[in-house]
Amino acid sequence: MTSKFTNTNSKAAGFSIIEVIAVTLIISIGLVGMLSLTWQSIKVLGINRGNLIASQLAQEGMELVRNTRDTDWLTGVGGGWDCSSPCYFIVDYNHPELTPAGAGVDSNEAKLNLGANGYYCHESLDANCNVALTSFNRVISITGSSTASSTVKSWVRYKNGDNFFDYIAETILYDWR
Repeated sequence: MTSKFTNTNSKAAGFSIIEVIAVTLIISIGLVGMLSLTWQSIKVLGINRGNLIASQLAQEGMELVRNTRDTDWLTGVGGGWDCSSPCYFIVDYNHPELTPAGAGVDSNEAKLNLGANGYYCHESLDANCNVALTSFNRVISITGSSTASSTVKSWVRYKNGDNFFDYIAETILYDWR
């Protein structure tokens, strides 16, 4: 009985080690690129979120100053302001009167917390305003008089990661009486 074994050197279809390494390298480069893009997108998302909140806080600060001035005029109560050089104030919804503050957005009284009612507030004005700490600071700079035109700047600074970002909104309040 003869056995029928054949020894043929057929070329089997398969991948060589070099082909496997090349494909792995190409896939790895693509994944690193996608991971980097995802990381950058998350970083930009945080900055955009901070800018949106900062712009609204700056607008709120200017509106609170306008409201304080108009209320003082209509009721005849309140001292108003007279600032030949910039005066710095803090103000929030819980305490709409202008409160003198340090000379900058980094002062302790400029820190904003999130209160129990969901509004941003200054802990230096209200001891109950400590529900959640935020990375936002706001100070209002006023130059001029409440009985004439005044330049109002609402300066908001926030921290995202290791970087600080500033948002400054400015308006001129005129005597409309």
